[in-house]
Amino acid sequence: MLHRLSDENAEVAHYRSAHRAVAYRGAITVQLDVSTTGADTNFAVRLIDVDTTGVDLLIGESFQRLKLRDTLSTPSEVLPGVRYSVEVKLTNALAYTFATGHSVGIIVTSSNYDRFDKNPTTGTTSVLAHRRLFP
Repeated sequence: MLHRLSDENAEVAHYRSAHRAVAYRGAITVQLDVSTTGADTNFAVRLIDVDTTGVDLLIGESFQRLKLRDTLSTPSEVLPGVRYSVEVKLTNALAYTFATGHSVGIIVTSSNYDRFDKNPTTGTTSVLAHRRLFP
């Protein structure tokens, strides 16, 4: 089970499991329930291995634009304040062991620029939009 860590930056959500050995093999997806005050937004998700000293090792990452949640070829409308379910595919195949004392970590943000394109949240120009992750 992952527990959300408190963080001063509301735009970054950190989740971490208990310390124990975990072996995993297969595809990894993260299901997010979200809303935004903008006309569009992004969700960048990172899977990390947190070692015993608190250092993060990136295992996998991916990115999902909310308006492209259904298909990459046809944008879907995003209504401000409406709750959407978004599936973010982190890996197609992975074989990894989280060592004893390590934690499985997930980081969710609304940006990973310059690795992924910026999203102005309006579809045309940049505006401030607030995102919400539902438990």
